[in-house]
Amino acid sequence: MNLDETDSCFDVPATRGPEVLAILMEIDPIPGDDKRYPERAEKFCKNFLLRRVTAQISAEFLNVAVERMFTLDEISDTVSRKVLQSLQFKICSLFLS
Repeated sequence: MNLDETDSCFDVPATRGPEVLAILMEIDPIPGDDKRYPERAEKFCKNFLLRRVTAQISAEFLNVAVERMFTLDEISDTVSRKVLQSLQFKICSLFLS
């Protein structure tokens, strides 16, 4: 499968991009207007696709990939630990169930 410049990792069925985006929007971990959830879901899908190629998908990897959707400042100041854990749980459940 070849991706051209109009495609994205979000569009690859194995990355389940629309479901990841729906979970982000449901949990809504970032208050305010500048959420950029589609870009965050795309970033997650890129990380997931690269790891999927090597067949190394684990709960630990998924948890780290969820954290990497956010900047360090967002993780420490904006996103509560409880909300982040909920997001990690739902995304792990999506891929590992």
